[in-house]
Amino acid sequence: MNNDRRHCIFEHASRMVNKALNSCVTPNHVLHGDYKDTKRGSLSKWSKLAANANTLKGHILRFVKEDQSRQNICFNNQMLKILQTTALYHSINQRQAFALADQEQMVKIIPTLSVDIKYYHELTCIKIPLLLKDREVIVDCLASVIHDDAEEINEIPPVIPYTSEKIKRDGKRSF
Repeated sequence: MNNDRRHCIFEHASRMVNKALNSCVTPNHVLHGDYKDTKRGSLSKWSKLAANANTLKGHILRFVKEDQSRQNICFNNQMLKILQTTALYHSINQRQAFALADQEQMVKIIPTLSVDIKYYHELTCIKIPLLLKDREVIVDCLASVIHDDAEEINEIPPVIPYTSEKIKRDGKRSF
């Protein structure tokens, strides 16, 4: 695959991840009160997107390393959001060196773009490495949700798509 095509694919992928991140509940919402109902599983979609953003970031950085003339793919608002997300993702998972490296890259890119104050605040309002109380709140919201069969499900899909009876039968059969 030629470099022009890869560049185009990475641009589209970063836009898609950015749009998905903007449309879901994020740690910013949970920690700063925009999202009042912080419940288990409310950040499960963000967690999956953060893992994908981290993988995409790795591919983009390898691509830029191979072809230095394509560095412009790293200097945009989408990459800022991806770096902020991956910094939070690494900090939540106790990989502080990676989190700080992502945050440092983000801070180096910000002056090269015309970023308004509101977006700058959104990118930098959570301290990396995460404070213990912030990390606990986020981890509580990341926790998996297994719904009871009779329980009403409100916007949070179960992690395991089976009923509790099926899980019990499969567990007993295993032993």
